Parts: sequence; C-alpha cells; structure tokens
Amino acid sequence: MCLPAPRQGITSFAKRAMEPNHDFAFKLKIWDRIQNGIATQEEHALAMKWSEEHIASNAQGDVTPFHEQWRAQHDVYPYECWTDDGYDPTRSPIPRDIQLLSAMDSGKSDIDNGGFHQFFNNGTGVFAPEMVEWCDRSGLNDVTDVIRCAMKTLTVSDYPRSQEHRQRMLAQFPIDGDREQWDPFCRLDDKFHELLSNNGTRYDDAADRWLRETCGIAQLDDRP
Repeated sequence: MCLPAPRQGITSFAKRAMEPNHDFAFKLKIWDRIQNGIATQEEHALAMKWSEEHIASNAQGDVTPFHEQWRAQHDVYPYECWTDDGYDPTRSPIPRDIQLLSAMDSGKSDIDNGGFHQFFNNGTGVFAPEMVEWCDRSGLNDVTDVIRCAMKTLTVSDYPRSQEHRQRMLAQFPIDGDREQWDPFCRLDDKFHELLSNNGTRYDDAADRWLRETCGIAQLDDRP
C-alpha cells in the first residue's frame, strides 16, 4: 500500500515513540495521521516498527487457537443469520451457540482493527447484541459492560441492526481534529483492548472453552 509522504518535524505523538507500550487509541491516531498525509518521519518509522513486530510474532509459529482451527476446517461462518431486520438463528443449520461465537469473533476483529466507531459503521455492527450475550454467558462480564456502554453511546434507543441507520447515528460525531476530540468511543476502545484483545490468551481461552463445553466440540474432526 502506498502511504502519503511523511512531513518533517516532531509532534507530541512522535515524542511518545520511545515508550515501551502504546495504547490502542494512540495507534489509531498514528494510522489516521498517515492516511491523512500529515504524519512525520518519526510517526512513519513507529508504524513500520509495529508492522515488523507483528510479522515477527507470526513468524515465531504462534499456535492457532482451537476455535479458529475448527471454524476454518468446517467452514463455519453462519453470517446469513444477520440482516438489517435483526438476528434469526433459523437461517442457518449451524447451532445457535456456535453462531454466537462466530458473531463475537468477527465483531472483535473489527473492533481490534478500527475501534467501536469503525465497528458500528461497518456491517459487523449488526453483531453487537449477540456479542453482549456471548460475553455475558462466557463470564466476561467486564467486556459485556464495555460493549453495552458503546452501544448506549451510539444511541439510548433500541439498538439499530441496519448499517445505514447506524451510520446516520454516527453522523452526530463529526470527524474533526485528533481522534480523541471527536471519537466518543476512544476510551472504550482502550478498555476493550485492555480487558480482552491485549490481555494474553483471555479471549482465545474463553472461545475454546465455549466451543468445547457449551457447544460440545471436543476435537477438530467433530462436526457442527
């Protein structure tokens, strides 16, 4: 991917480059600045460092979690259950509890990639109520609270399944300036990342346990 040329100079973002850990919102700010063509050379170097660390981590042969291997092996992606009209588990022969895991995994990936603002803006936002159910039943009550808070930040009314409806609601938060100035989900992004996505194997352990204990899938060869 071609990136805009870096600008000269030092910014407050770049001055944090030597810190050992960077929160999720900070990384989003850097990528926003790169995409908008206003990033400095230091910020480009920092983004490159993150990419190299990610590649190195993959090269170490990290074991793919059981739930990911099983869903990939059996092509279990029952997304036809979700439409703008809501969630209908009868639209797929896949058991409902496995559908919930699929929704959680897809929604989590989108939040990890771009935060709750991107999640609500994209089609994956339709999964939010089922993600709440999955977290609640999996014992991840603190994560449940974060997702619920994000949904209430978007609207205090009934949660909209329609992507177009959610996008109209997001228009109340015009994009202007740095992300923390316009994105009301910034702190929730950080909290989600802290509790789940950047908390060791907490999510994968919960997902594997769900598949084995709740769904009765003990081996990779087990059929859904």
